[in-house]
Amino acid sequence: MKKLFITMLLLCSNTITLQAQKSPYLTYNNVPMGSAQRPLVLRTFMPKVGLTDEALPNHHLGLNSPIYSPGAGKDVKGEYKPITGLPAAIGVNHGPKLSYCWDTVECRLLYVWDGGFMNMKNYWGDPKRGNRQSFGYVPELVGNLFYLAKGKHPIVVDGVSVVTL
Repeated sequence: MKKLFITMLLLCSNTITLQAQKSPYLTYNNVPMGSAQRPLVLRTFMPKVGLTDEALPNHHLGLNSPIYSPGAGKDVKGEYKPITGLPAAIGVNHGPKLSYCWDTVECRLLYVWDGGFMNMKNYWGDPKRGNRQSFGYVPELVGNLFYLAKGKHPIVVDGVSVVTL
């Protein structure tokens, strides 16, 4: 009985290993890509890439925040700087021909690019070194930007921009 159990365990573990190698999930690739059939969707900070305040009226710039020490149980000397990217964005990649950034705060398409997706090295870490950049939450775009939102939100209801509703 023991030999049968060990044999079954080995067979199952080999099957699991083979399935893991064929997995459709992300690997430790810092420049991930989706496809037209399986788009890659990342809910993450996104770069601002030249967007103006007029295109982002509901985004606050953020303020410095105090550094808290769990050991001391209180704030200590120093401050954290605000993160410079768009905090409520969704990056979508359909392969090398189409990527775009949708902003959930403004509820609008902010920019579109081709030729790649994003380099997540600052956030996910360097595979060779095994570490990430401190406070490196904003990825770098890979490719060529060909659309950038400008001005107020384009949707108007009864002659009034949705920004002012």
